[in-house]
Amino acid sequence: MLIGSPVGVATTYAVTGLTSGVSYSFVVKAKDAAGNISVASAVVSVTTLDKIAPTAPTGLTASAITATGLTLSWTASTDNIE
Repeated sequence: MLIGSPVGVATTYAVTGLTSGVSYSFVVKAKDAAGNISVASAVVSVTTLDKIAPTAPTGLTASAITATGLTLSWTASTDNIE
């Protein structure tokens, strides 16, 4: 998938619009004024940072309450990353 086409002699490209916590692989190719395209560079694989917090745990309850302690129970949260 083509995500960008810098003009001129470029050695950087800012990739935007990616999804948090997802793995991506990238290659680059050179194209000259005659339209000739090089073979692809080596692949670089990256995973964007996970900036999405898990959901809040739910159903918090207390049981087995004594004079000096208790047991807490809840339903686990979910996350967008497995």
